[in-house]
Amino acid sequence: MENDNLTLLPKELSTFQKLESLYLNGNKFTKFPQELENLEKLKYIEFYDNPLILNEYKPNGNMVIKF
Repeated sequence: MENDNLTLLPKELSTFQKLESLYLNGNKFTKFPQELENLEKLKYIEFYDNPLILNEYKPNGNMVIKF
C-alpha cells in the first residue's frame, strides 16, 4: 500500500488479523490510523514520506513504527 496517495485505510484491512507488517510509505496520512490498534499481530509499520502528525497513539510494546 505504498505510493497510493491514501489518506485513510481501506475498511477491509481490519479483517487481516494475521498481518504482521505494513508499509504505508509515500501516502498522505496526517494522523496515525487508529484502526491499526485492532490488528493484534501487527509488529512493524513504515510511514516514510507521509505528512504525518503524531496524535496521541501509544503502540503496544511489541510494535515498531518508523517515520
